[in-house]
Amino acid sequence: MLSKSQIEIAAANEADINILRKLLRAEDEVIFGDAGYSSDEYKWGSRQLGIRWCVQDKRKPGQNLPGSQKKRNRKHSTIRARMEHVFRVIKRQFGFIRTRYRGLMKNAVQVNMLMGLANLYLLRAIADGLRGNPLKMPPKADDELQTEEIWQQNPAEK
Repeated sequence: MLSKSQIEIAAANEADINILRKLLRAEDEVIFGDAGYSSDEYKWGSRQLGIRWCVQDKRKPGQNLPGSQKKRNRKHSTIRARMEHVFRVIKRQFGFIRTRYRGLMKNAVQVNMLMGLANLYLLRAIADGLRGNPLKMPPKADDELQTEEIWQQNPAEK
């Protein structure tokens, strides 16, 4: 099921946690975010609503993160990295590294357009597959044994 994403633009001096209320929707099942969104109030509130809270944990002042929290942060980071790939496309493929202040409305229009174009750019592999030109990608496997078995099944692609 496709869901409508929401993009919120704010001034650089506004904290991420202040914008979180605008981004939350009733149909949300899970929340991912970096440590800028960490808040015990939101964490407990989301759990009461049945929403999974997958925001990076911060260490408390004067303490280190326990191993279990570090492990959980790493697990959440691997999932968030896939979403962050859109920002890499915007910065590297489209050259939108720095933003010039032209007013929040004009910047919001530009960011919305770039997000849409980045999604189309990332879907190009699927579009090529639909046209009968599948991209040649090496097989992904967990260990070398599985990789060797795959290559033996397809000797023409070596």
